Order: sequence, then structure tokens, then C-alpha cells
Amino acid sequence: MTEDQPASPAPGATASTLLALARALYPHDRLPDGPYERAVALLAADAAASAELSALVAAGAAEAGAALGDPAAATAEARTAWLESHQGEPFFAFVRERICFHLYDDREVWQLLGYPGPSYALGGYLHRGFDELPWLPDPRVVESDEPLVELGPLDPSVASAASAASAASAAAASTGAEATA
Repeated sequence: MTEDQPASPAPGATASTLLALARALYPHDRLPDGPYERAVALLAADAAASAELSALVAAGAAEAGAALGDPAAATAEARTAWLESHQGEPFFAFVRERICFHLYDDREVWQLLGYPGPSYALGGYLHRGFDELPWLPDPRVVESDEPLVELGPLDPSVASAASAASAASAAAASTGAEATA
């Protein structure tokens, strides 16, 4: 491998480690392994774009593998704890961002999560169910027994007093500003 040929992450142990970390970062019981595997493959392709990213992913996956043993066999709590302890590091930032992008850009994930896809080609959601939220309960509307208080125009004497006070404070502020200038 030369300097201009980026290394690609190892497909075996690195891929299984990244798959386990992806499931820990974005856990969905309803999603099969396919979308996660595709996201990991796309992450590996992104990392292969440069030797630095490729080395970063390989080193981070190796560190996770060393700390967790077999990450796929480690408990969700252990994987989460490892990720939390590394969340300020470049490996974590790169993996989190790329897995998030590639996982939620997968049309199979859209279907499984109930997202109908982009609506711009169909004229938007305004007349296509923007307010269809079947998972939310119906809103509770409670009418108040208290009488409504009308707030109308101010009494002229109150309005002129408020206006005079405002003018006096503005004059004092401008005089003070001139004195300090």
C-alpha cells in the first residue's frame, strides 16, 4: 500500500465490531441486521476515502474489540458504557455521524419505521397527512370555568401617565449619556 492508496478497514473483525457498535448507537428492535450491515459497509467505504480515516476506524474498532472481547456477544450496557467513555474522540464522532446518516437514509428503514419518504415530489404533506399522528393520544381539551377578562384600550389618564413616564426616563437616559460622553 502506498501513501496515495488508502487502506480499507478489515472486513471481518472490524465489520462485526462496527455492526455491534452501530446497534448500540441506534438500537431498534424492529430492524433486521441488513440495514445495519449496509450502513457499516458504507461507513467502511467512507473511511476508505483516506488513509487517516481508514486507520482511525481500524484502530477504534480494534480498541473496542480489545475492551469488549467479542462486541456482538457483549451486553448492550457494556457496549453503551464503552461508547460513552469514548464520545469525545474522533472515532466516536465519525462512526456516530456516518452510521446515523447511512442507517436512516436506507429505504428499508424508512418502511420499517413508518416514514413514507420525501414528499416534495408529491406536493408536500399539507394535504397528505401532515397531522396524522396515530401514535399520539387525542388531545385533552379542558374549558376553563373562569370568566374571560377583556383587555381593551387603556384609560386615557393611564395612557398619558405611562407616556409621560416613558418620555421622562428617555430624557434622563439621553442626558446621562451626553454627560458621560
